[in-house]
Amino acid sequence: MEIIVVIILISTLLLFALQLTFFTQKWVKWGLLVLIAIGIYFSYPYAIEQSYETIRQTMNNPQVIADFSALVIFEAILGCLLSILQIRYYAGKKLKKHWIYSLYFPGVVIFIAVFYLEAFLFISIRGIDFQIMAELLAIGIPVLLLVLTGIMRRLVTDKWLRTELKFFLHLMQIVMAMILSIIILKLPVSYVDQETHFKPLMLLLLIMLISAVLGYFYQIYKNNKYGNHH
Repeated sequence: MEIIVVIILISTLLLFALQLTFFTQKWVKWGLLVLIAIGIYFSYPYAIEQSYETIRQTMNNPQVIADFSALVIFEAILGCLLSILQIRYYAGKKLKKHWIYSLYFPGVVIFIAVFYLEAFLFISIRGIDFQIMAELLAIGIPVLLLVLTGIMRRLVTDKWLRTELKFFLHLMQIVMAMILSIIILKLPVSYVDQETHFKPLMLLLLIMLISAVLGYFYQIYKNNKYGNHH
């Protein structure tokens, strides 16, 4: 169960970086990064209270994970919808202003992901004053997200393909969150059966994910090659 939560949190960081690639106005991009930095700095008193044990307990708390899964599913469904609307917008379809503005909404799960990344770094890095560490992380994590944004923009230059990738990542989050819900609710099998079939299911999902990513970038390669011949 912990590995699924970690995958969801990592995919959330990737989605946020991917979202930043769509913003042509620099003030929007920097505004979101500053918001992340402020959140990191002011949440550090809570982050330093975390340990591997408390994080593990949180990730194995049924009520917390149930709420987390519901939030992820809600945001991911909304993200899929916005991705579809974004494609329509690129195709020249008119959208209402509230839908256009909603494309700038970073979501809530990103702050959870950043908090646990911050907590993990506080646990892993020792010998530095907490205040100084918080300031370094408030600068370093947004810079890391900015670098990741640049890498994504270079790897996937076409905004249509980036939107499709965003849609795919949201779908993956929905699947992962649903698996979490099944594990928490213990449906429709007993805990013993669930443990027996969990690893093969994760292996299958991993194979599907790798295959989809390879196929996706192969399609990009084909498109670039085709474009070069014309």
